[in-house]
Amino acid sequence: MRRRDDRRVLALYPTTRGFGFALFDAKERLIDWGVTGIRESEKNGPTLRAIELLIDRLEPTTIVYEDTRSIDSRRHARIRVLLHELYARANLRRIKVYRFTRSTIRHYFGIRTKRELAVMIASAFPELAPRLPPKRKPWMSEDARQSLFDAVALGIVCCAALDCGPDGNPHLPT
Repeated sequence: MRRRDDRRVLALYPTTRGFGFALFDAKERLIDWGVTGIRESEKNGPTLRAIELLIDRLEPTTIVYEDTRSIDSRRHARIRVLLHELYARANLRRIKVYRFTRSTIRHYFGIRTKRELAVMIASAFPELAPRLPPKRKPWMSEDARQSLFDAVALGIVCCAALDCGPDGNPHLPT
């Protein structure tokens, strides 16, 4: 059994083209991150295999991703199925899973747009600044690098929630 000092939080943000990930340690330091592209037509199988390889390499104690069960989730049905399967596989490995809604993330950071979130995270983690996507025009699709910043945001919120209060239950600071 790992001690609290050994905690490793893997944040995942799947997209239509792959997924972004970020790994945090117990001291809430960002220790690994990236964007993985999946080019096959059937994406869930290859994406799950890529995530399982990542889990094997990084050995997280906790996985966090967006809660697609909420009413404000705009995630595609394929992504919802992918996350449901990921939840089942994480449970088999005895990895804790946390989910946070888009509105929780926005409220925690006090932002309205994904661009604001990415800029805020890039200023907090200078090592990510070179990966900051350019400002998006209305006719442009979302840059694949945005998934990295969405994953980092999920990881930050999860780490804050895991710093338990006196009742021992995870909670978000107010």
